[in-house]
Amino acid sequence: MHNLFAIGRRYFSQTATKQKSYYQILELPVTASQSDIKKNYLRLAKIYHPDVYKGNDKRRFENIQEAYKCLKNVTERRKYD
Repeated sequence: MHNLFAIGRRYFSQTATKQKSYYQILELPVTASQSDIKKNYLRLAKIYHPDVYKGNDKRRFENIQEAYKCLKNVTERRKYD
């Protein structure tokens, strides 16, 4: 049986809507400092940059960029939290 839930007239699968949080993407705890966020972003970007990473997962680098874009800004981070 599928785990479906409804919002209005739309139905969603729970497995399809589960996403990693920005903190999980950047491999950080929620209590991470701004400098820790920047350090981990730079470390992960260096590893998963499309010019360097030999895998086929370009989406991972995009997720890392998206997470950093949100968490680097203190006001956006407060909204996200």
